[in-house]
Amino acid sequence: MARAKQTTYQIAQILSIITSPVTMVGLMIAGVCYKYEISITTFLFTLIPFFSFILAYFVYKVLIKKDSDLDLTKLKTRRYFGIFAFIGFSFSYVLAKQYLPQLDLLFVRAGIIILISGIITTRWKISFHSIGYTSFCCTYVMLFGICSYWLFLLLPVVYCIRLLLKKHTLAQLIAGSVLSLIILL
Repeated sequence: MARAKQTTYQIAQILSIITSPVTMVGLMIAGVCYKYEISITTFLFTLIPFFSFILAYFVYKVLIKKDSDLDLTKLKTRRYFGIFAFIGFSFSYVLAKQYLPQLDLLFVRAGIIILISGIITTRWKISFHSIGYTSFCCTYVMLFGICSYWLFLLLPVVYCIRLLLKKHTLAQLIAGSVLSLIILL
């Protein structure tokens, strides 16, 4: 019985990595580049400031603060992450306005999600996994239409994984999804 529980936990950890916000952002970028026939290099160029600020945050966190919570599970370690992410994304938005004007609305919506989730995170732990996965689903519905709605069927799997790993409460997961749904659809 203990072995089965351990195996279930390990599978949940792997699925948590697969459904991580980083993976979902990568899939969203791939879908947008495909739909709008944009060079992946151009899109990634616009995101250099965003990724640089996030990398700077983790370098600061690990090398200076000596904090090994890279999952951002503790509320106090998530607070500054939102600030770094929003500042970096703001710089990326300026580049996107110049190089990817057709994606202006998508960038604005993503910025709003980053800003609101960052503000919420200063007081309460909202699920970045559910924000990321729901944003991925919404983005694909916007890009590819009704044929993408099936992706929402996997949302309960994301919830179960995060609950099993004891990373979030159901309210935190639902709040992340609702935030993305309201802003993106």
